[in-house]
Amino acid sequence: MRHIPALCFGAAIIVMLVAVARPTMHLTTSQPEGTVVMVFDVSNSMRATDVLPSRLDAAKNAARSFVVDHRRRLKIGVVAFTDGGVLVQRPTSDMSSVLAAIDRLRPRGGTSLGQGMFTALSAIAGGPLGIDPSSLGGETASIAYLGPATMLLFSDGENTSTPDPLDVAKLASVAGVRIYAIGTGVATDVLDIDGYRVSTTFDQAALDAIAKVANGASFGVNDKAGLATIDRSISLRLHAQTKVREITDLLAGVSSVLLGIGSALSIRWHGRMV
Repeated sequence: MRHIPALCFGAAIIVMLVAVARPTMHLTTSQPEGTVVMVFDVSNSMRATDVLPSRLDAAKNAARSFVVDHRRRLKIGVVAFTDGGVLVQRPTSDMSSVLAAIDRLRPRGGTSLGQGMFTALSAIAGGPLGIDPSSLGGETASIAYLGPATMLLFSDGENTSTPDPLDVAKLASVAGVRIYAIGTGVATDVLDIDGYRVSTTFDQAALDAIAKVANGASFGVNDKAGLATIDRSISLRLHAQTKVREITDLLAGVSSVLLGIGSALSIRWHGRMV
């Protein structure tokens, strides 16, 4: 027993010398994380003013509110589509970049809901899906599981090009991606585009069908109560993250504890410090 205090002092010195070397260790932690891709219809029909200030501006305002108000750990991306889909912002946790991407959106061209949704699936996957969207139809194509992830589709529902948006919605459902359709319009409108009078419609039934197939829901762009439920219903998954942490402070604490134990035992058993 008389050697125990001395062993504690010796161990404390060894631990302190190791701490001086500033050792590190790898720590793996799991945190809940979700992916959301906002898909914006930026076709010419989104210039319509049946919702103010315009269909596209109303969609952008609703999207900004979602970004600012969300309370969950999310990565948010932005996709815009006309006749084709374009990834404007990869999913990121930098909300200032997401808001800047939303601000850059401008209306132009035709409409392909399917292409926009397909581009969003590629953004969620982090790369090409290896599927030709023009081949969709009939049996659902095979695709890797991408969920849980969420797509917010801001559109007036009007579609003028392939692929069929319902075929892409089925693909999203198989991949574990929910689609919430945000209807941006209320009625038929007539636009003046480059000197031509163009009639545009609002197709709520198409948006409802897309959301139903992809296990989501549909809301109007001005339905604040409905939009507020989306954030709470987004599914999160545990994401493993490895960080390198310096453990000098931990070892210094261990050394101090050993010194304290050695001192206490020495005084208790020998009436003095060894």
